[in-house]
Amino acid sequence: MFPDFNLHSCSLLFVSLQGLIFSLLLFRRSLKNQNKLDLLLGTILLITVYDQLTYCLGFLAWYDTYRFTKINYFVINVHLALAPLIYLYIRSICKPQIPFSKKDLLHFIPLIIIVIIKTGIYLIDKGQADFHSVQNGDMVLNFQWDILDPI
Repeated sequence: MFPDFNLHSCSLLFVSLQGLIFSLLLFRRSLKNQNKLDLLLGTILLITVYDQLTYCLGFLAWYDTYRFTKINYFVINVHLALAPLIYLYIRSICKPQIPFSKKDLLHFIPLIIIVIIKTGIYLIDKGQADFHSVQNGDMVLNFQWDILDPI
């Protein structure tokens, strides 16, 4: 029964909530002081919290209680965004005189491609007749987990 509080779920939940609060404080300070370093660090922390919350939901028995939830369609491999953000953060610390440019957005192309592919997977599976009676459609089972995720 959701929520199933245990050692794993409670520790992940507390760490995730603490990270969420700290990232919100960093965003607030970034807006107040116009500091791009706080914005980057808050985004890195928020993405890490998002990644941990997917595990937390599993330990809280979300997947067992809500069998036909479509949450697997919206779990994105956030590590594709984490590496470019860490690079930009470290570059901003080491060379603060170099401003951000549109060229820096090229680092996020793999993430954009994955989001587009996963949106396509969701739309294709949504067109199936039995979409609302299963947790994962054919595209998730046969393409995403077997081909896309290992890549």
